[in-house]
Amino acid sequence: GAPFPNIIVVMRPPNRVLEPPAANNQRGMGKARSIATRETPSDKFYTPPGIAEFMVSMVDFQDNDIVLEPCLGGGAIFNLLPDHGLNLWCEIDKGRDFFNFTDDCVDIIITNPPFSKFKRFLQHCVTLRPRVICLLFGIMNVTLPRIKQLRDAGYTLTKVHNTWWDAVFGNMVVIMHFELNAEGGEVVLITKRSTA
Repeated sequence: GAPFPNIIVVMRPPNRVLEPPAANNQRGMGKARSIATRETPSDKFYTPPGIAEFMVSMVDFQDNDIVLEPCLGGGAIFNLLPDHGLNLWCEIDKGRDFFNFTDDCVDIIITNPPFSKFKRFLQHCVTLRPRVICLLFGIMNVTLPRIKQLRDAGYTLTKVHNTWWDAVFGNMVVIMHFELNAEGGEVVLITKRSTA
């Protein structure tokens, strides 16, 4: 069998090829620094339609699921959610702050969270105990302590997808799909095979 049978590496379909940014593109570096040093962080990066579609396609929705999109933004993810359950949203700019959401009967959390509040955001996701957490990580937010935080709370990384998005620092984002109490699974590094 496969060396990691409980990890599914999701590949980008050929019709959704996103070109990598130019090697000399430094725009992202300035954005990352300015988000971290602003008095009031404003890291609103609305999810592009292709990434939103891929995130939604990674989740195995079940009938009557209660799905929460905690960072509605422009609705790119929320508008793609299946309607065979209850779909909820939060958006601080519309008076619904995710950090004040306390309903613990949510089955799925799927979103592009604010990168400047990622640690606090993960902590709150874990307190809600959904069956699935599917998040868009900026490449700089993928850290072992954050993965360990989810693992220690009973979540297993079950699906991963990397793609380019030139609006964010590092120009790469990672969609990570975690399941509560999933069988087996380990955090692994997935890298391109060397041809040298």
